Amino acid sequence: MMGDPIDTNGRVAQLTTQIFSARREGTGNTSESKKLDQACKDFESLFINHMLSEMRKTVPQEGLFGGGQAERLYTSMLDSETAKAISSQRGIGLAPVLYRQMAGLLDVAE
Repeated sequence: MMGDPIDTNGRVAQLTTQIFSARREGTGNTSESKKLDQACKDFESLFINHMLSEMRKTVPQEGLFGGGQAERLYTSMLDSETAKAISSQRGIGLAPVLYRQMAGLLDVAE
């Protein structure tokens, strides 16, 4: 079975680098606080995207209209956009929790 068309491993690595670059660039800075906040929101969106794609795998794919590379690509893009929409609204509460935890570890002003 083909993997997810969207490279989630590369995105996780990028977000991890973005979060931990705050320590190297300085501390207590509102710019760093904004960067950390955005990284946490992006991580929440990525988490929701992964959760949606895993949930979709539980739905049986059979019949005349099921399957195919185009459908997998479309549903992957749909999950990604749905995750962005969910996280841009209230989200699931993961981003604020991550922010508080990481801000304490990185000495970023809240």
